[in-house]
Amino acid sequence: MGFGAKVYSIYHSTLDRVLFLDADNFPVRDPTSLFNSAEFERTGAVFWPDYWHPKHSIFNIHEKSMLWELLDMPYADMFEQESGQLLIDRRRHAAPMKLAFFYMFHRPNFFQKLQVAHGDKDLFRFAWLKLEAPFHMILTPPAVAGKVVDDLFCGMTMAQHDLEGDVLFLHRNQFKLTGKLAGLKKREVPEADGLPDPVIWTHLLSFNGSFEVEHYVIDTYRAEPAFPKSQSCFGKRKIEHDPHFVAQAFRNLSFADLENKVRRFAVDAVNLLPASHNADTIRHRLAE
Repeated sequence: MGFGAKVYSIYHSTLDRVLFLDADNFPVRDPTSLFNSAEFERTGAVFWPDYWHPKHSIFNIHEKSMLWELLDMPYADMFEQESGQLLIDRRRHAAPMKLAFFYMFHRPNFFQKLQVAHGDKDLFRFAWLKLEAPFHMILTPPAVAGKVVDDLFCGMTMAQHDLEGDVLFLHRNQFKLTGKLAGLKKREVPEADGLPDPVIWTHLLSFNGSFEVEHYVIDTYRAEPAFPKSQSCFGKRKIEHDPHFVAQAFRNLSFADLENKVRRFAVDAVNLLPASHNADTIRHRLAE
């Protein structure tokens, strides 16, 4: 089912109000206060922005995109949506949820065939906009959590914010946890604590809000030889050289110990699996 699993599970949920998180998305503290927020009470839906906006998009969603004609709706000048976390009141938004379901599962699917959108990430936003249903888009652009090696930064986790602009979720979407067993192939030299998954959160790169949002530009790149050729990086290669962004050492943050906790949980999860499962099955289940 792939990307469709998210839309399907929310659409068929027995819960009235849903906070959906991807399996690799970790709250830095209890997020339940979102349900009582004025923004959610007013609109019944809270969405989060992606790195990309009309002036800088790897998905070509901009004013001239064919997308708007296909959707038969006006161009929306706003950030793209990142669907690693979604807060939806299904009672109030049955109609846009049904439309999002249609966008995902109707065949032929022009989003996929014409490559005008990627996966599920913007389908919720499109459905709400099409039906003029209310939603609140978090105003703070995502930060990037990653690792610095030899003065090169490789961002591998999207940091999303709460309604006050503080980091709330860390979506480890570019370097999946495996919790791999001893027999699995190693991707890096083991960490000193003996846990198999490497530490990848040493720095947090956040947008300097004193600048206009047009200066929010997230680069995509490789950072060889400090990082493997296969590793996709997001952010800025040199985190101290761009005044539009502010870098913080992870050790100084209130949630500095979170990564070690989730690395341990990944090992515990692998240990719960039957020994007969082969390495590929283990890796696939934990990477989804």
